Amino acid sequence: MSTLIDDWPSLCRALVERRKQLEVPSRDLDIIIECADGLVSKWECGLKRPSALMLMRWIDSLHLSIELDYCVFDKYQVRATLSGHDEPDNKRYPTPEFISFLKQHNARLIAQKIS
Repeated sequence: MSTLIDDWPSLCRALVERRKQLEVPSRDLDIIIECADGLVSKWECGLKRPSALMLMRWIDSLHLSIELDYCVFDKYQVRATLSGHDEPDNKRYPTPEFISFLKQHNARLIAQKIS
């Protein structure tokens, strides 16, 4: 699996597809990610969006990683995005900023080997 991250809907569809491929119920992901009951389902249905940090946990829980188009990863820029330092009132809006960062760097979802 190698999916280019273009926008929120396509990323969300890829995550739902991966969850179904792994045959993992969304309620089990709630436990794995350590979020509220039914939250993954709300993300998948578009009722809510995860923070950037929860998005990364969701991606990781599905044995996926993000690959960028270059070797050197600007960890300070990513840390600021994940922690919400670049957002108004220190709110952790998920995805507009983080998805645009990923798109800008040609990010792809890559499936990890499951042992």
